[in-house]
Amino acid sequence: MPPRDAIVAVDSTGFSTSLRGEWLRDKWHKRRGFVKAHVAVDVETLDILDVVVTDDTVGDNGVFVPLVQQVLDRGVTIKRVLADGAYDTLDDFDMLGRHDIEAGIKLSKDASTKSRGLTNARPRAVRERNFLGTWLWDKRYGYSLRWMIEYASSAVKRTMGSDVRSRKRDLMFSEVENKFWTWSDMRREEFFN
Repeated sequence: MPPRDAIVAVDSTGFSTSLRGEWLRDKWHKRRGFVKAHVAVDVETLDILDVVVTDDTVGDNGVFVPLVQQVLDRGVTIKRVLADGAYDTLDDFDMLGRHDIEAGIKLSKDASTKSRGLTNARPRAVRERNFLGTWLWDKRYGYSLRWMIEYASSAVKRTMGSDVRSRKRDLMFSEVENKFWTWSDMRREEFFN
C-alpha cells in the first residue's frame, strides 16, 4: 500500500455463525454467538485499510488501539479518525493524541472535561465540542463521512454473505477477514477496469 494521508472511519459488524435462523435459536434458547469484524476504511477511496476479527465478547473500544496501530504500521498517515460513541474512551483519545491524529469520535452529551487519561486529548475534544456545538463540530470534522464504513460493511455482507460457513473458530475468523479483503480487491478491479 503506497504511503498517503487518510481520513479513516472505524466500526465493527457481526457475522452469523449459524445457518439455522432466528426462530430455532429463540425456540431452543441456544445462543451461538457471532463473529465480529472491526474494520478501518479510507473514506475518500473506500479502501479497506485493516480488519481485526474477534468473537462477540470483545467490545469495540478494546480493538480500536491495535486496529489504528496496524493501519499506521502499513505506512498510512492518518489525518483523522471518525468513529461512533462506542469508541469514546480515554485510551482511544490518548492513542490518537500521542500520534497527533484528529479524533472525530462522537462524544456523549454529558461528557466530562476532567483530565483522567495520560493526555488531555479527550477533555480538549469535549471542550471543543461544547464550544462549537454539535452541528458545527460535525461539520468541522466531516463526521458525515463516517457512513462510508457502514456502506463498506453492508456491501461486504451483500456481496460475500452475512454468515460464516466454517465451524472452527480460527477458520471463522479467517473467513470473515478474507471477505473484506476479497471485496476490496473486487471493487478495485471493477473501478480500474
